Order: sequence, then structure tokens, then C-alpha cells
Amino acid sequence: MPPLPHLSLHDHLEIMATRDGLALRPHIPGSEMVEDFVCITWGKSVEISNPGMKHDWSKCTVIYGVVGILELYSCEYLLLIEKAISVDHLFQVHIFL
Repeated sequence: MPPLPHLSLHDHLEIMATRDGLALRPHIPGSEMVEDFVCITWGKSVEISNPGMKHDWSKCTVIYGVVGILELYSCEYLLLIEKAISVDHLFQVHIFL
């Protein structure tokens, strides 16, 4: 991870299940240059880390984003945005449903 947060937002993310947890990284079409990723570990308590290991990202799933982690009494859920539909424009910005 860089010492400061990356200042640009990404349109899509890549997510992949690994032995350590769910790995997430920015999706840049046609580029294999992105090597940094974060890992949300498996288990009762959620931990987010940057393990710095290499993975084969050819079988990843592309998503629009992560809403958050919902913690309930028995388990946690990762809330993802899988698809979006543009319904209108407001001040040259797409409004998605």
C-alpha cells in the first residue's frame, strides 16, 4: 500500500476468493500493472490487510464497488454492487439505480 491513499476513484473493482480471504484491487481494462490489493480475511472478526502476495487474477469477478461489511450476531456479510443501470443525468453526472 502507498503511504498516502490513492486520490482517484475506480469505476470497477476485481474481487477474488483466496485461501487467506477475499482479495480486492482496482480493475483497469487491458492493464496487468496493478499489483497492490487488500485482503478481507475469513473468520468471525473481519480484518483488512495488505498481504503483498502474488495471485493469478485471471479468474476474478469484476464488480462496481463495495458498500460495506454488515456485522450480525452470528456472522458478517460483505455488501457488493454487482451491476448498475444509468437512469438519468444531473449536472453531467450519471444517476444509477
